[in-house]
Amino acid sequence: MSYIGDFPEDFTTVAIMFTTHAASGAPVAPSSGFEAADVKIYKNGSAAEKTSTNGLTMTSPFDSITGLHCLVIDTSNDTDDVGFWVAGAQYTVVLSPDETVDSLAVAKVIGTFGLALAPVFARVGAPAGASVSADVAAVKAVLPAALVSGRIDASVGAMAANVMTAAAAAADLTTELQSGLATAASIAALNNLSAAQVNAEVDTAIADAALATAANLATVDAVVDAIKVTTDKLDDTVEDDVGTFRFTANALEQAPTGGSAPTAVEVANEVQTRTIAAVTTVNGLAANSVSAAALAADAVTEIQAGLATQASVDDLPTNAELATALATADDAVLAQVALVRAKTDNLPDDPADQSLIVAATDAVMSRLGAPAGASLSADIAAVKTDTAAVKSQTDSLTFTVAGKVNANVTHVNETAVTGSGETGDEWGPA
Repeated sequence: MSYIGDFPEDFTTVAIMFTTHAASGAPVAPSSGFEAADVKIYKNGSAAEKTSTNGLTMTSPFDSITGLHCLVIDTSNDTDDVGFWVAGAQYTVVLSPDETVDSLAVAKVIGTFGLALAPVFARVGAPAGASVSADVAAVKAVLPAALVSGRIDASVGAMAANVMTAAAAAADLTTELQSGLATAASIAALNNLSAAQVNAEVDTAIADAALATAANLATVDAVVDAIKVTTDKLDDTVEDDVGTFRFTANALEQAPTGGSAPTAVEVANEVQTRTIAAVTTVNGLAANSVSAAALAADAVTEIQAGLATQASVDDLPTNAELATALATADDAVLAQVALVRAKTDNLPDDPADQSLIVAATDAVMSRLGAPAGASLSADIAAVKTDTAAVKSQTDSLTFTVAGKVNANVTHVNETAVTGSGETGDEWGPA
């Protein structure tokens, strides 16, 4: 018995192939070809069989092959059997012929099959109303009767979360949202600024503002150091005289005579005058000596020229804006994945039908028949051996006249032939 499969209701070509064999296993034809009336069909294990042969077509033998037969069942034909073919039922097909096989009466289950054992409603689900048609009618009742350009024209009062995907946005909407925002091109241009470019711009700004260079500051540093060597000695040459500084006695030992010594204020003014006059070029500055207050407004403007301003940086999208854009793109990807899954969910769990493979294998074996020896390979090897032996004998035959074998006959019916083969003495004794 073989399971043929599960077919839709009113399927017209349920084909069942079967074979007949002799006791030895070799394929054999029945005493006469099988007929549709030789088949009985039962439903759901009930003894109430199909009462007519309407819709049954028997071909025996099939394809002129001995022992091979084919029954085709049209389940859409209910003539004289109303209600026999129904969805959700399973059927058993039995061969019970009046013919014999190898001179023996036979009875055999040749196949089983079902009609819509997994019906469409199992996928659709139970209807909310009286039927699926009733549910569809209820939906149609709340939809507008007229369509605009083939679609429902409605006023949307609210939208569910995440329903506005990238795919749903028109091009003009995207353009409107991006208006005034930093574009990818402008961000890319900003990101392309190298350290070398920034340094070059700063150097240009310093030069344009006539600011002190590193070389200038180094010169100033050297001069200041030289002055400091001298001023460091003032601690030993002046003293506090109740709030007024004066030279010490030691400092005045080498003072010129004939006049009064310079006052501390005069000395300080002279030192300041000479110090300022000596500072012509600033060659260096101490760490953190140039503060923000030391820069003039035009120097700041010159340094900032060509660099990104706060306004241009403010045009960059915020973290929240980037998160929104990424969420929109993520929703679009999930929507596409859902579409793919909707298709793959319809694929069967086992695309390969094992029953079809078994039926095909049985058909091949029925054509080959049971081997006489241990296997078909053994039978073929034996035939090849016998054929070689016969060929070794036939290869020694000669044919002088086409279609006639040259032979030296020495005996006929166990009587020796002594004739010479010449006319009048062909065979010898009478």
